[in-house]
Amino acid sequence: MPKGAMNTHVAIVNRLLCMQDTYVLSSQDRVLQKTPFSFDVSVWEFFWPLLTGARLVVAKPEGHKDPLYLVSVIAKYEVTMLHFVPSMLQVFINYADGQNCRSLKWVTCGGEALNFELIQEFFSRFEHSKVELHNFYGPTEAAVEVSYWPCQIETGRAHVPIGKPVANTQLYVLNENHQLMPQGVPGELYIGGIQVGRGYWNRPELTAEKFIEVELFGKIERIYKTGDLARWLPDGNLEYLGRIDHQIKLRGFRIELGEIEAVLSQHEAVKEAVVNLYEADGNKRLVAYLTIDKTETSTANDPLFTDGLRDSLKTQLPDYMVPSAFMILENLPLTPNGKIDRKALPAPDKNTRSESTFPRNNVELQLVSIWETVLNVPFVDIHDDFFTLGGHSLLAVKLMSHIQEQFSVRLPVRALFQHPTVAALAALLSQESTNSFTNLVPIHRTGTTNPLYCLPGVFGSVMYLYPLASSLGQQQRFYALQTPGLDGSAIPESIEELASYHLKLLQQQQPTGPYQLVGHSSGGKVAFEMALLLEQQGETVSLLAILDSDAPGSRQLNPLADTSEVDFLTGLVRLYERLMNNSIKLSSEALKTLPDIEAAYTVVAEAFLQHKIFFAPKAAVDELKAIFNVMRIGEQAVANYQTSRKLRCPIHLFRASEETAESKFNDTREALGWTQCTHATVTVHWVAGNHLSMMSNPHVKTLAEKLSRYLLSKPVQGKML
Repeated sequence: MPKGAMNTHVAIVNRLLCMQDTYVLSSQDRVLQKTPFSFDVSVWEFFWPLLTGARLVVAKPEGHKDPLYLVSVIAKYEVTMLHFVPSMLQVFINYADGQNCRSLKWVTCGGEALNFELIQEFFSRFEHSKVELHNFYGPTEAAVEVSYWPCQIETGRAHVPIGKPVANTQLYVLNENHQLMPQGVPGELYIGGIQVGRGYWNRPELTAEKFIEVELFGKIERIYKTGDLARWLPDGNLEYLGRIDHQIKLRGFRIELGEIEAVLSQHEAVKEAVVNLYEADGNKRLVAYLTIDKTETSTANDPLFTDGLRDSLKTQLPDYMVPSAFMILENLPLTPNGKIDRKALPAPDKNTRSESTFPRNNVELQLVSIWETVLNVPFVDIHDDFFTLGGHSLLAVKLMSHIQEQFSVRLPVRALFQHPTVAALAALLSQESTNSFTNLVPIHRTGTTNPLYCLPGVFGSVMYLYPLASSLGQQQRFYALQTPGLDGSAIPESIEELASYHLKLLQQQQPTGPYQLVGHSSGGKVAFEMALLLEQQGETVSLLAILDSDAPGSRQLNPLADTSEVDFLTGLVRLYERLMNNSIKLSSEALKTLPDIEAAYTVVAEAFLQHKIFFAPKAAVDELKAIFNVMRIGEQAVANYQTSRKLRCPIHLFRASEETAESKFNDTREALGWTQCTHATVTVHWVAGNHLSMMSNPHVKTLAEKLSRYLLSKPVQGKML
């Protein structure tokens, strides 16, 4: 529960006067009040400008979370002073600089530790401005802040100093016996002087523990025990080194890990509980590590166990104290003296997504990729809650920025709180967007490597290509080229037309080579035709990878030419069952007993929706019909495709080691005929699985590992749009 820290009027006045002595506000200055009034920093944001005759600019509610809004307010009202917690400053400077925020004179930071990388980035963004950055330190128990340090880019220091004490305030570094520590020797930081508060409201035991009286310099002084580890530097500044206890700061909230552990331990199935702060790529989140009572093992193995545990915590703790991940361990790691070894706790992981919750359309596919990038997690389920995965308001801002960049639609951050899953947000995004989404689908667009363009089989949809993109890693830029027609638009009727269509999209994204192309099944022929067109233009194709497809010239028949729509629907059901490893249990005989084909489409659509497969609820029948047309025309295009032209680039053929009806080509040509399609070499690589399973877990990991050996590791030199 929050502790009520009792402060005095004189302490607040001292803090305000110290601020004015340092910064000297005048009637020409404007202070932006954006901190919620439940945070102590809001005190000086409100009263300091009113005390000095400066202008008070009040941000809208929740405005402190929106960097674009803050930049606009700073520019409009010529704000000269504002405050950030470091994590929000990191988000802010992605949008702000010395031009759009040229009125700024001072930016202050506090609430959590500041690092030199952020300082350097700040001054780089404001290199042509005279704005100053100051690092504040202080607890609510001592009237907000008790020290500050004017930031500067320095080398050779591990920690950013928290500076020197403000007027009428004393800072002491003491050992466990309350003796003063010499310069350079770490100890606990204590605060004395006029700003020390009266204690905690109705918490006499805690007040007695934290507000103590000790003898210093020959007299008894009342001081506040911060729990922070610090040391004096040779220049007279203090250096913050971390916490002595298990209290942490997370996005400005002070959290006692022991409070969370105590609530977790009350659960009947939990034997031991440890909560730790885990940080990766600048994203901090709480992770709970549990051991379970042996009598409750079956309960713990239930996938709903952690969901129930999380819901239970939410009834007893504020949201920011609920761990984002729960890891059940057989034993907690211990140090040699028998204490829990927090440094040995494993990194949180997340199991591979359920095959039944793949993205169902292009919007969900792109959102999944964005979420994985922002949250730094390997897999995101379309029904996962953003905040359950470790998301928070600052990452929400970053997420919305990525969405705006990718979809050209700006959603307010609050939309994520109302629609916290990929599925829900995709539905909202589809309503908000007036743009038609391109058939060039960016699955991973923020990597550092040369992009890879992948073409699906005659099925047309790129949804099943996601596991390959995921297995190649987020550093590999990966674009999928979906066959037009799935949205009801015109369908190219030949491989040549389809290749030309895709090449136009590709070159709008990447105008110059080298190019990397991958095609699965009939998509291999499309990729081959695209490579021919690129070489005719004088471009370089550095990689052409064919995934389990035979070369043109095998005189195939169109398998859908004499297939009824009912048989097609049955075949589509079987295809989805193999792709998703999920039994739908719809037979051809059952479908043929229905009154007409429309009823058959409706039954199949409802079955797919029940199993959460791909389709949008209000358009499932139309999408099924579109798939039939794409496959019917595509199969005929494949049957008609012939060519005698040859490439200059080599070909890598990846063949499935298991035979199925789809992979049995009845093709006796060397390397399925691809040796006749290039003046260079054809290398055959055998991979686990069959024609379909090679593209899904677990076999796709082998495919990705072999394919990655031939990918360019350096970014493309040409312009990426």
